[in-house]
Amino acid sequence: MRKAYSLRTRLIVAAAIWVTLGCITSFLVMSLIFRQQTRLEYKDEVLVHVEELFRLTQISETGELSLASRFSDPRYDQPKSGFYWQATVGQNKPLRSASLGDKQIDWPVHPHPPEQPVELHVAMGPTGPIMFAEKAIGTGTPDDPVVQFLVATDMRHIDAAVAGFDRRAAGALALFAVSLIVSAAILVWYALSPLKRLRTSLSDVKTGNKPFLEDRFPSEVQPVVTELNDLIDSMANLLLRARTQAGNLAHGLKGPLTIIADEAHELTEGRLSAESSSAILEQTRLMQRHIDHHVARARAVAGVKKPGLKSSVPIIVDEIADAVSRLYPEALIDTSEASNVDLTVAADRMDMYEIIGNVMENACKFGGGRVTVTAREVNDAYIEIAIDDDGPGLPAEAWTEVLAIGVRWDERTPGSGLGLAIVDELAVLYGGTVTLGRSSLGGLRVAVKLPKGH
Repeated sequence: MRKAYSLRTRLIVAAAIWVTLGCITSFLVMSLIFRQQTRLEYKDEVLVHVEELFRLTQISETGELSLASRFSDPRYDQPKSGFYWQATVGQNKPLRSASLGDKQIDWPVHPHPPEQPVELHVAMGPTGPIMFAEKAIGTGTPDDPVVQFLVATDMRHIDAAVAGFDRRAAGALALFAVSLIVSAAILVWYALSPLKRLRTSLSDVKTGNKPFLEDRFPSEVQPVVTELNDLIDSMANLLLRARTQAGNLAHGLKGPLTIIADEAHELTEGRLSAESSSAILEQTRLMQRHIDHHVARARAVAGVKKPGLKSSVPIIVDEIADAVSRLYPEALIDTSEASNVDLTVAADRMDMYEIIGNVMENACKFGGGRVTVTAREVNDAYIEIAIDDDGPGLPAEAWTEVLAIGVRWDERTPGSGLGLAIVDELAVLYGGTVTLGRSSLGGLRVAVKLPKGH
């Protein structure tokens, strides 16, 4: 037996995986955006400071460089702070910020095109990789030497800012993910709580504490509950009918068995007579009628519950008419008004043979030789199949009685008295009816109304 899995666990795990992947993706995207934004800010900063350095730098007649005033940012005065500036004329010794100490930024002095006097570079600096802005003026001739201005920032500042952001973002997203997973778990528990109530309600029905499932569930679950209640009701009705039929069968067999037992006692005493043989034979036939009836009914009950039942009326009528005409060759069976219609009924094919066959055979057996079969659509839900004969018919008081089990209005004709009873019970099981009346041909009219097939 396969181990059952928990739908709640599967949903929570799926939500946790989805939230985790979403938070990881968000973290990576946010970190990338923050890194790019930080680089842009530092880039803008070195570009501003290289222009400041250009404005503050003074060149003497001898080519010496000096600043007109102190640099605005004090970080450039702190040794190895990671913020540096440097100014150079040709190949002379450069003017450097105090933060560089005795180091310098090694970058070749070369003239820039007029349309791009400032360039951005990444190179190794005195304390690691640096990003710097370079501005160069001059053509590089002896009369116009190149003056180079460099303002640099250590990349470690950018990395440190990004690392700090990543730590805070990771912590915040982790808390956010946990809260989402907990919320998802609560939501799943709340959403699936009706299923737990459904299981409890089913247990109550199973133990007999309640006859039906409680009728208060969400709209998504309510149709299932309604179908289950219908199934419970159907099973209860089947059980009740089974008990009733078992009781009827027992009651129907009890009398004949008593008579047979008495006659058997007579035989054992040696008092054999023709009356005893006739009585045993008659009671045996009576018992057989009861058994046939209940067996047929049990088969019908089992078949009526099959889904998607559909039988073609004209096909069944023509096949039955062909078979019955062989048994009663003298009968004239007219099926034209049932053969030329496109109608189907929601009934099992074999049960339709039982219903139409019994009625048509009775019409040929008890009629005067003419039988007509008609089929029509009563409404959007039902089909009526009527069989008329030209026989003597039945009085109005017999129309209901002949539908009872074992009742035969004409005892002179052999039969079990179960044909119309089985027809009536089969029709009722399918949600239809059987109606007896006066035929237009002068005899009996049997109208069977059954649900329409779709």
